[in-house]
Amino acid sequence: MKITVTHPYLVFPVNNAKSMKKLLFYIDEALVYEADIRLDTHNPDFYAYFDVSRFLGQKMDLRTDPEMAMSFREADAIDRIDLYREPFRPLYHFTEKNGWLNDPNGLVKVGDTWHMFYQQNPAAPQWGNMHWGHAVSTDLTHWTQLPSALYPDELGTMFSGSAIIDENGVAGLGKGTVLFFYTAAGGSGRAAGQKFTQCMAYSTDGGKTLHKYEKNPVIPHIIGGNRDPKVIWCEELNTYVCALYLDGNTYGLLTSDNLLDWTLIQKLDLPGDAECPDFYPLTADDGTRKWVFSGASARYLVGDIVNGQFVPTQEARGMHTGSLGYAAQTYSTLPDGRRINIPWERVNFPGNVPFCSQMGIPVTHVLRRDEEGYYLHASPVKEVKKLRGTACALETTQDGLTCTVPDAANELLLTVPADGGSVTVSLLGFTVVIDRENMEARLGEQKIPLDAVDGKIKVRMFSDTCSLALFTEKYYTCFAVVCDENLSHMTLAGETEADLSVWPLAHIH
Repeated sequence: MKITVTHPYLVFPVNNAKSMKKLLFYIDEALVYEADIRLDTHNPDFYAYFDVSRFLGQKMDLRTDPEMAMSFREADAIDRIDLYREPFRPLYHFTEKNGWLNDPNGLVKVGDTWHMFYQQNPAAPQWGNMHWGHAVSTDLTHWTQLPSALYPDELGTMFSGSAIIDENGVAGLGKGTVLFFYTAAGGSGRAAGQKFTQCMAYSTDGGKTLHKYEKNPVIPHIIGGNRDPKVIWCEELNTYVCALYLDGNTYGLLTSDNLLDWTLIQKLDLPGDAECPDFYPLTADDGTRKWVFSGASARYLVGDIVNGQFVPTQEARGMHTGSLGYAAQTYSTLPDGRRINIPWERVNFPGNVPFCSQMGIPVTHVLRRDEEGYYLHASPVKEVKKLRGTACALETTQDGLTCTVPDAANELLLTVPADGGSVTVSLLGFTVVIDRENMEARLGEQKIPLDAVDGKIKVRMFSDTCSLALFTEKYYTCFAVVCDENLSHMTLAGETEADLSVWPLAHIH
């Protein structure tokens, strides 16, 4: 089917129960774009929006493999009439407008703008066709989704990566250019026969538009599915370092003076973890500067740079419990010195909704010391408080405290004495047990350890349509729940000396 591209989006009908086809985009007989898609012109249950703005004004030939009758329409935007009003759409967590979302990528702040790129599939609310999606914020809480930033090419689909501002222009692309490092995943379609390699894109307009480096890849294939480059400046080595997942539980560290030519200097194992490395310095509460190395499952090592290598100084620890949080990344060096982390939360929403997964609440990491060494303390970024509405009015009953919440979006801050029996928080159809005897919080069979500070246990909870985030002193996690707004009474039972605050949270759309 031959067309002239006149609108930014082409919209195709999809049924996720139908067989997989290839949608092929040709210009002058050259294949310029392709996607795996379950096209269905008869009974669609999803509409895929493909951003073709980069082809505006050009003549294009659309084909399918296998060949089939095809229908589509053009659009100026993702124009679903129910957008952000669908059942179970999170109220303040970032979600993809239409399709699949996973790992946060390329986290960088340029001026007053926070950029969050992420893994995106516009063709279905399932994994595949990896692009880089793009969202921006001025306050880390209200996000605006922009058009896709990186598209699959002849080297493969766009897997995860990171960003760094080239302040001195060492890559030869100008001072202040934002550089993005990502994995090209090879393997099929136009990229058949290609292996995983590490590539670079750059932006000269502050992260608004990305251009792929013409001499990609910058790091050739090393082993297996090597992927997910995290690039940072290391003062101790006086050079740039790239942390790269290699294979199994093994990662590599590479160095470069120009951000283009990289040398592998070290391999290290992170027991119980794989993929999506992060690597950054933190000054601990005792004044010691340490380096933190983490993986996708939030296991992390703390250590020093010694004789040109990263040397762990303690056993690996875990940042959170549970399995919903994954592939967290931290922002490149920030002017205020904060180390801010955003995880992908693998929430599966009920029903036939056109989106999947959410980004977690951005958190600030602080390195503290205990009897086992150093641990990462995580707390929601201070900007989250901007979402708070007027605190709910609490009433005292014979059993404890109660209040009414308006909907699924809430924050609870609870402080109780460390001594005593169990305390229960019931809200929106779920119950969290604060078990002070066993020093754990429980939601059903899921558990998270508790710690007392100055004789007090502090727990902070965030509820949304299908998730509950729970923060304690040494851990945080996300639980899968389905909040029932019909059960709008929050009750706290089992403690008369509790300090409790409950705030409804503003919706971000």
